[in-house]
Amino acid sequence: MRTTIVSLFQLFNSDKATTIALNGRDIAILEAVRLNPAGICAADVVTLIENETGKEPRLATVYNAILDMERKGLIKAAGTSAGANGGRPRRLYQLTPTGMLALRLGEQI
Repeated sequence: MRTTIVSLFQLFNSDKATTIALNGRDIAILEAVRLNPAGICAADVVTLIENETGKEPRLATVYNAILDMERKGLIKAAGTSAGANGGRPRRLYQLTPTGMLALRLGEQI
């Protein structure tokens, strides 16, 4: 799997540069989140990726990648939605400005 290295300059200050490695899976997740600005849960990200690629990623893999990107500041929790059929509420995620920049830069490479 190809990895893209994206250098982000936070707060417009070059001495605070952060290097973030994004692989194809990460870019697909960021794109799925971008397509749902109101917020999207990990299970819906899996569905979108499966519909686009024909391959179903494991929910645990997607969820762990989302948590990792949340720690890196690319994605943020955006509340919860009611669970399907009265199930447990689902955490929704949105792109941060840094995540949007990383996605744009990753697509240019």
